[in-house]
Amino acid sequence: GTCHRAHEEQWESSLHARSLEDPLYLAMRRWAASEAGDGILRLCANCHSVAVQGTDARTPAVTCEACHQGVAAGEGPSGWRVDPAAPVAAPSDVEAPHPVTRSRDLVTGRVCSSCHAELHNPRGVPLCTTGPEAEALEGGVGCLECHMRGGSHTFDGTGPALLRSAAELWVDFRGGNAEVTVRNAGAGHALPTGSALRQVRLETTFLDGAGRPLTTAVEVFSRVFEDAEGNFPVPPWRAAAVRSDSRIPRGERRVFSYAVPADARTVTVRLVYHRAPAKVVQRLGLTDEPMVRPVEMARLVRRVPAG
Repeated sequence: GTCHRAHEEQWESSLHARSLEDPLYLAMRRWAASEAGDGILRLCANCHSVAVQGTDARTPAVTCEACHQGVAAGEGPSGWRVDPAAPVAAPSDVEAPHPVTRSRDLVTGRVCSSCHAELHNPRGVPLCTTGPEAEALEGGVGCLECHMRGGSHTFDGTGPALLRSAAELWVDFRGGNAEVTVRNAGAGHALPTGSALRQVRLETTFLDGAGRPLTTAVEVFSRVFEDAEGNFPVPPWRAAAVRSDSRIPRGERRVFSYAVPADARTVTVRLVYHRAPAKVVQRLGLTDEPMVRPVEMARLVRRVPAG
């Protein structure tokens, strides 16, 4: 912070800085511990903090050292370590009052995949698949292109501006139907990605001439887990399989056709991002928590053509 004050200030406003304080994370930990015991919490900690090489300590958040002095001592998040004796990794050659090593992995965003690549629960069910999703793109942009624009260390993950650039939305009218199309145009991975709690909802509402709602159709893009008995949806620690995955891969589109009600004069289409489903938010007592409020990604209002 003494030498890199601007970067430190940016980081302080990031979710990395609050990785162990995020209300949704803390509430999910309590829920997991109540059902699966404290042992499951080690899996959570693997990504929300980093083990310090040669000690029993962990970082107090996803700190600067987590990326700039991180070393792979094993596979996956549990194998990533902070080595306090390691030179500080930098994206280019610089002069500094401490040892510095130039790291191509910082430039490509490969360091990000140490935690964001893929995570499985004890039954082997993939809880997060951002890494494979991004690696499947030929010639696609890396993590930093979107999540560190201009070199910012705020690491914008799901801020309104970034979410608005992720998808395209449009409406066509054909033969008495409204055809609503949503395309994953800006994300370098599935829409949404990360935790299976994430949802993107497409809400299409037809209104009459007075602006009163007539009908609303909702499509949900998400992953759903099931347990060994086939019950669904279930939280990650109970998951025995992925029951369904309706997320939109990078570059792909989904088209939905809805009959236009006779009295409809306009149609409003919204694309909304949810960090967690409304029922989960309510169960965890986080209804009034700002960090889990839905974020509108896109909105269109179209007049229904005469006839």
